[in-house]
Amino acid sequence: DYLFDTQIKYAKALAIKALLPIELKEAYQKGDKLALKVIADEKIPTCIDAIKDFEKALYKQWHKVNKPFGYDVQQMRIGGMLMRLEMAQKRINEYLAGELTSLEELETGDLPFIDGACKLRGSNSWRKAFTRSQITWS
Repeated sequence: DYLFDTQIKYAKALAIKALLPIELKEAYQKGDKLALKVIADEKIPTCIDAIKDFEKALYKQWHKVNKPFGYDVQQMRIGGMLMRLEMAQKRINEYLAGELTSLEELETGDLPFIDGACKLRGSNSWRKAFTRSQITWS
């Protein structure tokens, strides 16, 4: 019962989140400020709510099946995702208010999934796949 609840809520959150970058980049490239407003005011908050619902279900599942150790990793991943969504919403709103002349992060190319050697690029490594920034963990 709780396992299916977690998976259902995860799928719902991902279904919303997966389309956001595509819709956002398309609206920005077209200069469609109405679509950007809908993304900032409706779609991002809906995504945030879905992710929070998933986290509640995951918490319940985790503490039923696992020891509490390790949940901090899930908190960092989910919390980071929520902060990135909030920042995207803030940046879109600043752009729409004329406080920014562009959204530089939407003017760069997408991260390649396959590098020049045709190997999967960080597909199983969170720190290699989630950002253009170089992060070092020493």
